[in-house]
Amino acid sequence: MADLVAFAMSQFAPPLIDRLGPLLGINRDGAERVLAGTVPAILAALAGLAARPGGPQKLASSVEASDPAALEDVARRIDGGEQQSLIDRGQSELQTLFGGSGATAFTSSIARFFGLGQGAASTLLGLITPILLGALGRQQTAQGLDAQGLADMLRGQRDRIMAALPPGLGKVLRFDPALETATLEMAGQKPQAMAMGPASTGINTSFGQFPRWLMGLIAAVIVALLAYWGWGNQGVREARETPPPASSTTTLDLNLQLSSTIDTVTNALKGVSDESSAKSALPPLADASARLEKLRGLADELPADAKSTLAGVAKGAKPELTRLIDQVKGIEGAGPVLEPVLDQLQSGINALAAP
Repeated sequence: MADLVAFAMSQFAPPLIDRLGPLLGINRDGAERVLAGTVPAILAALAGLAARPGGPQKLASSVEASDPAALEDVARRIDGGEQQSLIDRGQSELQTLFGGSGATAFTSSIARFFGLGQGAASTLLGLITPILLGALGRQQTAQGLDAQGLADMLRGQRDRIMAALPPGLGKVLRFDPALETATLEMAGQKPQAMAMGPASTGINTSFGQFPRWLMGLIAAVIVALLAYWGWGNQGVREARETPPPASSTTTLDLNLQLSSTIDTVTNALKGVSDESSAKSALPPLADASARLEKLRGLADELPADAKSTLAGVAKGAKPELTRLIDQVKGIEGAGPVLEPVLDQLQSGINALAAP
């Protein structure tokens, strides 16, 4: 089966990404990173929907009703002044799929994680949702799938979808270990246990086997849901007209830098088994320690909400990193080589996770 995430990302041509940055109030590199994280987040939420009773039919109906033209030269349509109609349609599709409150909570969570304004996140999801539904429609047609077949295709891609999510985003969006209560639980619907099949044992490649730091839940999503519970269409239009805060690009960069650093440390520590491998791991760990120290200084300059989001990523990572650090310290020959840098790493993650 083709990689669904890769196929979905291929629908976003460079001219569209060129126009996405200005619409969101961020630079092109930031737009690429936001897009690369948001596409698998939407696919994961759709996979969760597809696993619920009635979900395959709801998803198939939205895919069938999607506008085929959404996949045709979106950049040209934006230049032609059609962007608002595209955004409105995408927001309507999100509300149909997840309910008004669920769509608003999902939008708020994306905004908080990437450091975007609510209006910018609404624009982002409104633009790309129709494109993703159209891409799913192409796959459904090409493979001759019915509603259940489409749902099974999404569920069969769970490893690739999870691997594509930026570290920590699943936690912010409150994806449970089976990714079956995503978004919908925030809309007030009770989750129902439905097996998605046996999970693999890969660390970042399964909905059923997360590292511990990805399994935490944060209250920010609940707060966002309550704050925006009564948000109507007028509120969404007003939010689109509100420019994102000046720090949005900085916040996005720091979240992604911290996630990348956590990955570096985790992978390096898992590769340590003796003195020789400890010496090989020392350079990347020392570099990661320096990056954490720099992030500590930059975090102090963030607004309270953005700092809280960054701290949430660090808090989620802290238990697993602490476990790995303690484990490596106990390895004969490795502990003495790495102990100084391990202490620095522990101090850095503790500081970033502090409230």
